[in-house]
Amino acid sequence: MTDPITMDEDSDVLHAFNARFREAIAQHAIGRLDLFFRLQFPDAGDLAADKTDIVHRLDMLLALEKDAPADIMQHPLADNLRARLAKLIEQASAALEASESGGLEPTHFLRLTSSMRKLDVVVNRLMAGISASMTDVDELTGLLNRAALDRDIEREHAQSKRTEVPLSIAMVDADHFKNVNDDFGHAFGDFVLEEISDRFKGSLRPRDRVYRYGGEEFLVILPETPLDKAMTVLERLRKAVCATPVKEGDNEILQTVSAGVAELGMEEQPEAAIERADQALYQAKEAGRNRVMASDVLAETE
Repeated sequence: MTDPITMDEDSDVLHAFNARFREAIAQHAIGRLDLFFRLQFPDAGDLAADKTDIVHRLDMLLALEKDAPADIMQHPLADNLRARLAKLIEQASAALEASESGGLEPTHFLRLTSSMRKLDVVVNRLMAGISASMTDVDELTGLLNRAALDRDIEREHAQSKRTEVPLSIAMVDADHFKNVNDDFGHAFGDFVLEEISDRFKGSLRPRDRVYRYGGEEFLVILPETPLDKAMTVLERLRKAVCATPVKEGDNEILQTVSAGVAELGMEEQPEAAIERADQALYQAKEAGRNRVMASDVLAETE
């Protein structure tokens, strides 16, 4: 499973960058073919001109650095790409010079192929992260979406069973959100969802994950977390949401959320725990909203 490399970039920007990246990879591949041809046939044509063209094709970053999404180009994978690409270009230049002087050795080819394999690993990981950014992120809120949830929850469930470490799940809902849309319009409603999503992310721990479940409903996965500690985390989230009003232009509202939390039983399926968390959320709504309720009923299989 590959995590999104960015969750803040516009979808159109990501698709445009993805297309440029794929074109740069294609040009890089052509540069590799040209490099090995020139190394095998050093007398075919103008070596100096070919060397410049080969290095230009190999340097895929030339086509990417300008107007590239900052979140991607500042990512550790991009730093790794720069380092490994620089190493490959250095070795390619050295091999071409050795070929020109008649000093080409098998070690030049070994170094080149080793650097290429290492570079390919980074390129594949970066491409996977970009693809995940386009498919796994909700465009409005910047949170992970249902596609990512379906995959991640199975992974966390398997990890919890394997290690016998607790896993908790929370359902969160924006209170009276229909009134927000009715009173202020859907544009402000969307702004409220964006704002509370940012507050969610700011209040959760690094290992927690929050997903847009649908509409104004969200799901939080809390790995390695028993029910009592999960309640503490969700209470912090609840307070963060309503700490200050949400403002945009002349519109202002103090938005609250309600939450239901369930600890996954060791033999319980994630869907059952989600249902229990949803029932606890309903109880929180019935009790007056703006509160967190726990599902204290474990699965019958325990």
